[in-house]
Amino acid sequence: MNKKNNFKNVINFQVVCLLFNKGKMIVQKLFKAYYEKPLLLPQSFLLRIYKETLKQYDTTINMVVSDTSVVNKEIQMILKYYELDKEKQQEYFDKQKILVRAIVDYIAGMTDSYAVNEYKRIYEV
Repeated sequence: MNKKNNFKNVINFQVVCLLFNKGKMIVQKLFKAYYEKPLLLPQSFLLRIYKETLKQYDTTINMVVSDTSVVNKEIQMILKYYELDKEKQQEYFDKQKILVRAIVDYIAGMTDSYAVNEYKRIYEV
């Protein structure tokens, strides 16, 4: 290999690393946003969370049609399940797993351009 090819490979490598790190940051930030504020997810995913949770627990809140204060309370319990009494911890840990799985599946189904647009919609108000 000559110097010209080495330089070209180094430049290309730097560009790839930059894009990879930017993509990684976008995915991480999207996950954080959806995890902390599940109502940012599309209704279809909120319904999926409801249906999956309903298979295990009859104390399930439908985040699409329930009162906002009830939904917000439920979200806080899911996010901080470890602070609940022992009887409720397992239930809300299971609900958290369902939430995380839905978020991961939603992000995994995004195209690059859609992820970038979602990131902008959420973070660049």
